[in-house]
Amino acid sequence: MNHVDAKIVTLDECVEKQWDFVIAGSGIGGGAAAYALTKKGFRVLMLEKGCFNLLSGDVSKEQESPNERVKHGKWPYQIKSIIDGSESHTWPPLGCGVGGTSQLYAAALQRFEAVDFKQTCRDGKALLWPFGYSDIEPYYQQAEALFSVSGTKNPLSPDESYDLNDPQAMSEVDSCFFQMFREKGLNPYRLHVGIDYKDQCFECGGKVCLKDCKKNSYNSCIEPAMNTGNLWLATECEVSTVSANAKSAESLDVVQNGKLFKIHSKNIILSCGAYMSPVILRRSKNKSWPSGIGNDHDLVGRNLMFHVSDFIAIWSGSKKSKSGARKTIAIRDFYQHGDLKLGELQSSGLDADYGNILYSLIMKFEQSKFSKIKLFKQLLRIPAYLGSKLFGGATVFATILEDFPYKENRVVDCKEEKSGFFVEYSIHDELKHRLKYMREKVRHSVGVKRSMVLSSGVPLNFGHPCGTCRMGSDPSSSVLDEDCRVHGLNNLYVLDASFMPTSGGTNPSLTIAANALRVASKL
Repeated sequence: MNHVDAKIVTLDECVEKQWDFVIAGSGIGGGAAAYALTKKGFRVLMLEKGCFNLLSGDVSKEQESPNERVKHGKWPYQIKSIIDGSESHTWPPLGCGVGGTSQLYAAALQRFEAVDFKQTCRDGKALLWPFGYSDIEPYYQQAEALFSVSGTKNPLSPDESYDLNDPQAMSEVDSCFFQMFREKGLNPYRLHVGIDYKDQCFECGGKVCLKDCKKNSYNSCIEPAMNTGNLWLATECEVSTVSANAKSAESLDVVQNGKLFKIHSKNIILSCGAYMSPVILRRSKNKSWPSGIGNDHDLVGRNLMFHVSDFIAIWSGSKKSKSGARKTIAIRDFYQHGDLKLGELQSSGLDADYGNILYSLIMKFEQSKFSKIKLFKQLLRIPAYLGSKLFGGATVFATILEDFPYKENRVVDCKEEKSGFFVEYSIHDELKHRLKYMREKVRHSVGVKRSMVLSSGVPLNFGHPCGTCRMGSDPSSSVLDEDCRVHGLNNLYVLDASFMPTSGGTNPSLTIAANALRVASKL
């Protein structure tokens, strides 16, 4: 048994110990916090819902086997969503295992823009973060070093301070795209990614990377934290509620192997994701917190935001080699136009082939009112095949369009659902307007004959939920204070994407990690 294995424990070993911190969840936020806290000498217990040893690759009959999904680090159940009153069930691109969703993500680790921290949007209403870009920039730098981020500067933000690793050489086809975008007057730069690119690296988006090419919460944060001797890890743990009095959180109620444990700690950090952290808080009801912890103003679970992500097939116009790094290009010329917040364009590393087109169609189908008709799902193979012939040779790019917070958009605690919750969401006209504008800008910029949007409607990215325990200085309009501590309690923190007041126009992972490092530096 090596040193790391020796720190994997059962809860029977933990109930009598007094911990400095208990962290529920092992994703990006929890992992970064564990790394920083153990380096300071704190004794930390981390609780994870999924497994430790994860399998890579696709899952056979994954939709019928929750156990198989968990073994591969995937969320075991479909999520029910009610979008504009229409109910559907979707397999979310969420992780379940040590490292959380970062085991499955594509490792794009981009910063928010300075404008994201002081923006004004919908109806002229200011949506302010309680700190500015300059306050988080040092922690962006720390997070980039922690996750070995490579890339180049965004030419549209020349004043930002970076110390990134040199990027891997692009494939020939991506080099062709890079030059093509420049000739179109755009400002492409090398996408910031946490990938080491070892021999035969496939970038492993959507699945566990067994070569450790892809930097994630486990290999970048949790493993180094365990090697300090200050982190203990318990897996297959289901956190149900937090016990708290009027001023302090006291313990977590946790189920492991069918047995209920009460784990006490001086400080508690929830990092269960923007779906589950609010569910746990709402379920944690007592005399001091009759509506759930932090929920005096009915804000826990509300202001749910996603990103809207189009998949766009773009032709390079030449038959160049696709061997080499493919997740390589970012463009922020569309990030903001006047007062209109939009987002960015990224290369996905994918080809417009049969498998990827079928996956895109299935995701769209599962969000439709026809999702329960299995025959229709099987028939999707026909347009996927025809599409692969039509789009042959094209590369898939993805847009990331910012979403805005609305109180009616929320995660609803529901014990009848296998996942423990469902989603209610209304698509507002301003989002449709911004999406249409973004599509027009991208199409005009890359050329009508060179691109085709593969998605339709408003394609919500269920893998980027955020904002459900928003941070702010006013307890009447936020759940957490500037240090991501629940208003009214002195030792309960939320360090996943729940804290975000706005969603920004790029991947949230680096901002989650940087914020966790920022908070941990104050403890």
